[in-house]
Amino acid sequence: MVGELSFISIDWIKPLWKKLNQVWQQQDKELAEIGNLFGDPRLLAKYYVEPNCQHHNPADYDEDHDPVSNVKAPIFKTINDFLARSAPLSDGRNQLFVLADAGMGKTSLLLLLKLSQLLGFWPKNYDCLLLKLGEDTLQRIQNHSDHTQTVLLLDALDEDPTAQGRIVQRL
Repeated sequence: MVGELSFISIDWIKPLWKKLNQVWQQQDKELAEIGNLFGDPRLLAKYYVEPNCQHHNPADYDEDHDPVSNVKAPIFKTINDFLARSAPLSDGRNQLFVLADAGMGKTSLLLLLKLSQLLGFWPKNYDCLLLKLGEDTLQRIQNHSDHTQTVLLLDALDEDPTAQGRIVQRL
């Protein structure tokens, strides 16, 4: 569809990797900070494989009841559909949680979203703020400009010292 709003695409991976390597040589400050916090993003961009996502945890298949659906979808399509909504919703439907076991690629996905925005692959006028949750997270969010056009990516809830024993309150 012409003019479709797209925040992420598997077709961007190779051009993103090439551009990232070019920008890396210029020692971009924000890229260096991302590299220090999350690891070398060039390796991620070079080897990333788009996963599928689904509405239920396959490890819990028989735990409660059979899932209503076994539908799996490419994660980038799911994220694009979610972010491309025309009207902001303030009733909680403007939040998307990416849940998975350790080592399943949650941080890699968030990092790839940030890299896509940072390197100019996102739609114009949209920003992306990637943070590891910690004691200064709320202050960093408050200090960020233009909240209405910013996609907030929060990582490492399980590592957040202020959430230990009080995850629901922290959320």
